[in-house]
Amino acid sequence: MTIESVNAALQKYCSDDVPDLIDCMNFGFHTSISKCIQMFLSAQDNIRRGRQITIETLNRAIADLDTVVDKQKYLEYFETTFTIPKKIKFEPHKGDEVSTVNAQVLIRDEMQSRFIQMQNRLAGLKTENDE
Repeated sequence: MTIESVNAALQKYCSDDVPDLIDCMNFGFHTSISKCIQMFLSAQDNIRRGRQITIETLNRAIADLDTVVDKQKYLEYFETTFTIPKKIKFEPHKGDEVSTVNAQVLIRDEMQSRFIQMQNRLAGLKTENDE
């Protein structure tokens, strides 16, 4: 064999045979990678759309909040709990005719101060609730 024939064989091998061998061994590597990346991008797009739908749903829920309507529905749902009870009437026991309760001065003063405190607290709670 001459050097020229060896060089020609190497030239043919490197220029013709090696690319053919690589093509045979490829088995669609680039196609597989391409499809894998496309699948990843599609999944990311679906996640983005899902998050956008969630954001829109939450924004609608926030816009639909209405304390007055919610309170009314709550009161209607628990109507038996929140109905105004009948007025309490004095019912004498064994012929008792006293219809008022008399308390001693100290007890009455303490009850009156507690009543005022409760009224103030109730007014504060009403103000907080209205805000």
